[in-house]
Amino acid sequence: MKTKQVIVPNYGSIDVLKMEEKDISNPGINQVMIQNKYISVDYTDIYWRTGQLDAPQPPLIPGKAGAGVVAKLGPNVTKFNPGDRVAYIQAPGAYAEYFNAPAKMVVKLPDNISFREAASMMMKGLTADALIKHVYSVNHDKTIFIHAMAGGVGSFLTAWGKLLGATVIGSVGSDSKVEYAKRLGADKVINYHQEDITKTVNSYTGHKGVDVVYDGIGKATVDVSLEILKALGLYVNFGQVSGPITDFALGRLAAKTQYATFANVNTFVDDLGMLQQMSNELFKFYVSSNFKVNQEITEFSFDDVKEAQKLLESGKSQGSIVMKV
Repeated sequence: MKTKQVIVPNYGSIDVLKMEEKDISNPGINQVMIQNKYISVDYTDIYWRTGQLDAPQPPLIPGKAGAGVVAKLGPNVTKFNPGDRVAYIQAPGAYAEYFNAPAKMVVKLPDNISFREAASMMMKGLTADALIKHVYSVNHDKTIFIHAMAGGVGSFLTAWGKLLGATVIGSVGSDSKVEYAKRLGADKVINYHQEDITKTVNSYTGHKGVDVVYDGIGKATVDVSLEILKALGLYVNFGQVSGPITDFALGRLAAKTQYATFANVNTFVDDLGMLQQMSNELFKFYVSSNFKVNQEITEFSFDDVKEAQKLLESGKSQGSIVMKV
């Protein structure tokens, strides 16, 4: 059996992405073969293409999240049947028509969530779930700040934080993203090209600052994040779009006894029970809130993988990006 898949033969720009047709083996022990319907385009795919973070050595097949149908079962797999509608996360090699995924990273998809919606939420939505319910428990007493709140994870954090009753503040880079974040429920949206983040947050909070900062940008935003964070507040970094944070001295946290962590969704979803719990939380949020109506999803065909990654890397996208297979 053959499958079309995207290969990264060596690290580099989008030009290194190659579409090839290859034979696919039967699923191994504790694996399921998935026929992809939609594939998520995430920043982890950019990291892998460019050799950052946990990128394996090339040649490699990018992609870790999406949704489709179970095509075949490997030995020892008992919770799925061929034809089941499923979604998955942290299943390397997802940029393919068919691929073999670890069964423990796969969940059944409710009938009221489409393949397209599922692909848009598995990486981004589960990351938001981890950040807002498990790394730091957000509730109506909290004021939170989200960098890039119109982005993939930021969109989920914005809407979910508001649903939990928090005061939601954040930053974006354009007027159109300001309007999008407002539709998602944000209380205060800062266009960082036009307003100073620290001054605006201090004014809005009466110089109290925020309880938690969610930062997927990294190097460019760590300083302002600590400035707006209140005493005993938590700085949560979960991405390095602007570059890694290096030489971070713990003494920087001393003046206000602040806390800092790097949150990785892998830590949570690697446990089968936790993955199912978090998926249930995510699906419930998605169908019971206005997010489904307000969310923006940009769709590309699988053949347009270069354009999909180009848009994500440009920083101009709003919401999620998916590829239809």
